[in-house]
Parts: sequence; C-alpha cells; structure tokens
Amino acid sequence: MSLFLKYSDMWDMDLGGRDRSREIPHWFGNLAWIVIGGLCKLLFRYRVDNRQKLRAFQGASGALVICNHTSFFDVVFMYLAARPKQWVRLMGRDTLFGNAGGLLGQILSRVGAFPVKRDTADMTSIKRAVRMLKNDELVGILPEGT
Repeated sequence: MSLFLKYSDMWDMDLGGRDRSREIPHWFGNLAWIVIGGLCKLLFRYRVDNRQKLRAFQGASGALVICNHTSFFDVVFMYLAARPKQWVRLMGRDTLFGNAGGLLGQILSRVGAFPVKRDTADMTSIKRAVRMLKNDELVGILPEGT
C-alpha cells in the first residue's frame, strides 16, 4: 500500500471488515489513536461505558453507531470508543475534506471517514455506507452535525 494515497481513493477501501483485500493502511489510524486517545484521556478523563456492546458486532455484522453532535469532540470520542479492536467509519460533511488545503481530508480519510453531501439525496454516500455495513464494518453517523 502506498504512503501517498489520494484521500478520495480511501473512501471505498475497507477498514477492519470482512474483506481485507483492499484495506486502508492502519499505521496512521493507530498513531492517531495513541496520540489523540492519550491526550483525551489526560485532558478529559473520558471513559467508554458498554464497549462490549460494540464488540458484539465484531465479525458478526455491521452496525450503525449513532450519537448526538453537540461539539467537535463528539466525533473524536466516537472514533476512540471502538478502538483499538474496531474502527468506526465516520460519515462527515463533504466540505470538511477540502479544508486546510486537503490536509484535513487526508487525515479524515486515513482514519476511515467518508464524505456526505448535505441538503441533497447523496446516494453515493448511502451506497458506500451500505457496502461498509455489509462488510461487517461500523458506520458512525452524527445526525445533528452542522
């Protein structure tokens, strides 16, 4: 796998599901989990209750993970909740992926996020999420996002 993948290529790659033939490289996601998870543990002392409920889906079926979106940190904590054994494929606003000259898009894509166009019937994102669920992956949706 190449170190320099286009972030749009990663949206349709697998991440921890049943099919591992074309998978997003895990090195960046693991590094992000260690750094961000460590900082959040230190600064916010977060904890995950009922993690075993997420683990019950591992290898059995995909699942939608849905959470209120009241702050920027909701996305971070949803990502951290399933790690280190599982990945949550987060659905994010498409305009986020072009921020910071595409750097944010690269970061988000490497941890498994994919874009959704707001205020439209974005069938591409829906089909992408359905494929991920059929591949036994967790798909995270924060419906109150801005």
